[in-house]
Amino acid sequence: MKVETQERQKYGKVLEELAKSLDLTENQFKEAEDKYKAVGEYLSRDGSTLANFNPSIEPQGSFLYGTMVRPIQEDAHYDIDLICSLENLPLSDSQKTLKNRIGNELKVGRYESLLDEEGQRCWTLNYAEGTRFHMDILPSTPDQFRKDIYEGRVDESYYNYALRMTDTESESYESSNRMEWPKTNPKGYSKWFKDQMIKQYKQKMNEAAIRLSKSVEDVPHWKVKTPLQHAIQILKRHRDIMFGGDDEKPISIIITTLAAKAYQGESNVFDALKTILSGMEHYIEEDFSGYNRIKVVKNPVNPEENFADKWEKNQALQNNFYLWLAKAKSDLIEAFDLGTIYSAKSQLETSMGKSLVDNAYSKIGVPTLSQPKKARNLPIAAHREAPKWPVVNTHSVSVTGRYNHNGKWNYISDGTVIPTGCSLMFAANTSVTGSFEVFWQVVNTGHEAQMAKCLRGQILHSKTAGRGGLKQKEATAYKGTHWVECFIVQGGVCVARSGEFIVEIG
Repeated sequence: MKVETQERQKYGKVLEELAKSLDLTENQFKEAEDKYKAVGEYLSRDGSTLANFNPSIEPQGSFLYGTMVRPIQEDAHYDIDLICSLENLPLSDSQKTLKNRIGNELKVGRYESLLDEEGQRCWTLNYAEGTRFHMDILPSTPDQFRKDIYEGRVDESYYNYALRMTDTESESYESSNRMEWPKTNPKGYSKWFKDQMIKQYKQKMNEAAIRLSKSVEDVPHWKVKTPLQHAIQILKRHRDIMFGGDDEKPISIIITTLAAKAYQGESNVFDALKTILSGMEHYIEEDFSGYNRIKVVKNPVNPEENFADKWEKNQALQNNFYLWLAKAKSDLIEAFDLGTIYSAKSQLETSMGKSLVDNAYSKIGVPTLSQPKKARNLPIAAHREAPKWPVVNTHSVSVTGRYNHNGKWNYISDGTVIPTGCSLMFAANTSVTGSFEVFWQVVNTGHEAQMAKCLRGQILHSKTAGRGGLKQKEATAYKGTHWVECFIVQGGVCVARSGEFIVEIG
């Protein structure tokens, strides 16, 4: 029992180190904070056309909740979501007027060169230096109807922050009737989120204050992370690696909301993840839309909003959520529960990224040698093309796969036998940074493919270079043992090779 407890504690520390390495650095937090505060000061300066409206700029989204994760690619940009609120707008102002008030002020002076094209909801500032982030600024105004709408349905301490925002695709975009404007409440949601972990948050803040010799009020919020916040960061990275750039992957606000509802105040990341992953789906409600039963993930500060509203029209979004949930349980919890901290490592490397996992194991003093993979006797494939570049393997690349059978996506694990007639999706994750090229090799074997003269084994350039090329679509046509392999090429050298990802079709 003592040995099991020690193993569990070590694994919990690994997960905590994983989450820490996903976070922004202190310099990145400071720079982002300095920049968005500078935008607020600029918009409210003397001479600004917005000065009379008391403009305020505050973060929203994962930056505010403390669940932001670094991009997989080190040279990729960070998204910082901000909200700009104007008070005492003329009653004649429409959403369009409000948006243009803020846009027109950004188009002159200091921020003119940083301003991107107008987005559906936001104005975007692109910063090329430093942390390489861009800021999405959402125009908004306090919701004058909030008490009438939310009283008795939402705690006043949440709905007091309710806002109305702009959206060019809203039917009321040019209307001055604010009752029709889209609703948002990032600050209220943030307060609700913090309340789900208030005991742990206060404890961490007190510990940080003592460590930094500061008062609690002077401790920056990003200095503190609770097990809930760390768990969500791990879940989001797991999602990103599993789905790559797939637009139909589970969205962050659903993961964050369900995780916060399922969290039971655990004091460490492993127990928090275990509770969250076993309880998340129980907080997905059901409702009726006409004659159809639909899934509902309610916004806790606006019961009229369903974060899963797109699931009804796009079944793949719902399927992918449950597919991801099952795989997260397998990769993050069951891989350890059914083995040891050592046997769980290879599974973590595939699902979270090898360099990230090696770093976490190293920091807690556990050897970083990967467990040897089970040997496989692959069929002879004389038609398999050999790599045409020098292979040095200075970086890593791993492949995950899933298949669609009867309208349901399932992930492929060792021993999975897939029927013919299924769609396949493979996603690669690599530690390579900067610009690179992606090549895929699909090798099929067996009597059926040979008789159909459809043996494949060429190494082919991906249709798009960079991260866009890290996904490969295929289909199951012939029974047999087949495999795919991903190659990352940089400067004419193969710097990462995944090895065979085997697909058994029967």
